[in-house]
Formats: sequence, C-alpha cells, structure tokens
Amino acid sequence: MHFVKAASDVYVGPVPSEHDLAALAREGVHTVIDLREPSERRGPLDGPGLAAKLGLAYVNIPVHPATLSDREVEQLQAAMAEKRRGYVVHCAMGPRAEALYIAKAALDHGWGPVEAGREADRLGFQYGGSPRLRGFVTDFVTRHGPVDSRAAER
Repeated sequence: MHFVKAASDVYVGPVPSEHDLAALAREGVHTVIDLREPSERRGPLDGPGLAAKLGLAYVNIPVHPATLSDREVEQLQAAMAEKRRGYVVHCAMGPRAEALYIAKAALDHGWGPVEAGREADRLGFQYGGSPRLRGFVTDFVTRHGPVDSRAAER
C-alpha cells in the first residue's frame, strides 16, 4: 500500500487497488472519499463499484487542480462529518488528496500556514511537486486560519 496514515482514522494516497482497499478495510476504513473526476475512473470495479463490492460507503468529490476552491474542502469536511469514521481519501496519484486533507485538517485544528506546513512535512506530503496545489493550501489556510496568523501573514 502507498497510503499515509494521516490521522488515527484517515489514510491519504493514490487510487487504491482492490487488494489495497480490502487491506484498508481490515485496518478500519469504512468510507472511501474519491477526489477524482468521473472521467478518471478505469471501469465498473473502480470507484463506487469497488467500494460497494467491499461493503464500504463511497463519496465522490470531483477535484480538478485548475479549479480547486474552498467548496471542495468544505465538501470533504462535510463528508467526513457525516460518514462512518475510518476513511481513505484518494485521487489518481495522491497530490489532490494530500492538499485537501491538509486544508481540512487546518480548519479542524485552527492551524495557520506554518502549522499546516509542518504537518504536511511530517506526513511527507509534497503535493506532487505542484506549485498550484501548494499555493492553494497556503492561501486557504491563510484565509481560514486563526486571526493572529492571518494578520501575521499580511
């Protein structure tokens, strides 16, 4: 498996194979949160079909890096609040999942950009080397972080 255990009940990474997803289910995953666009799926046993086969809940939040917005972070936060704990958050290769997870975690924990950056580093998140994704996270956390961190960033 190529997944990072980002929290006690959250794994983040690329699209899981059937073997990976079965192993994650044994580790306590109950909900698959897929950040791919529907056109990125590879067949009937990918995405919702695979989750259903393994008895897991499935949520799709289509994310395109060029149009990434606060809305997708809010949707991730809502999905994780509404669905049974034990999540795998994934996209095709992992960078979108990394970015959205860190932005959501920053909201949950009240982190500013420095704390969010430290957590991303601790987890080994590189956002696939994408300046767009890294910039989105920094901007999002700056705008939504603690008031004192927003003032310090200006």
